[in-house]
Amino acid sequence: MAECVVLDANVIVALLYEQDAKHADARALVERISTAGLEPQLVDFLVLEALSVLGRRAAERKTSPPDFNAAAGTASVSPGSR
Repeated sequence: MAECVVLDANVIVALLYEQDAKHADARALVERISTAGLEPQLVDFLVLEALSVLGRRAAERKTSPPDFNAAAGTASVSPGSR
């Protein structure tokens, strides 16, 4: 069985941006992963893709830039070392 689950860019975007339509689903997914005894992992290129999406949304004035410090405190995701 897997020891960790890699979060894709869509989940990362939803975790970082509270007004994303999938924010609650992403938080619930991370909670289920943790409850199952697995560890959510972040991969650098997927994080960069998520940041690109958030930056593009902000540039198009669809959103304001996310507060990454606040998001880091609310998303129970830790960077992986694998």
